Amino acid sequence: MYGKDVLKEYIFDCQIRKLSKRTIKTYKINISLFLDFLKIARSTVNKWISDYNNIKSFKANDNRSDEENELIKLRKENQRLKMENDILKQILSAPCVNY
Repeated sequence: MYGKDVLKEYIFDCQIRKLSKRTIKTYKINISLFLDFLKIARSTVNKWISDYNNIKSFKANDNRSDEENELIKLRKENQRLKMENDILKQILSAPCVNY
């Protein structure tokens, strides 16, 4: 279901609730103005709706592929290993002090 379809469904729901044509028109205008205010493209809204319809979640983790999750995991591990490596380099390069 995409933006146009959602809007049609919403308008249909308004008609079933027997809202006046003027009220429905105002709702349409307000929704468009709100999206324009947020500077959200209709394609973005359509993607959100599509993601939600496929996964039933707006959480980024739920909408990532297994490959994307694996890549994120590997990048975090790589960053951790680099930090450990830097620490070891600093320890080994420090002058030895005998007490």
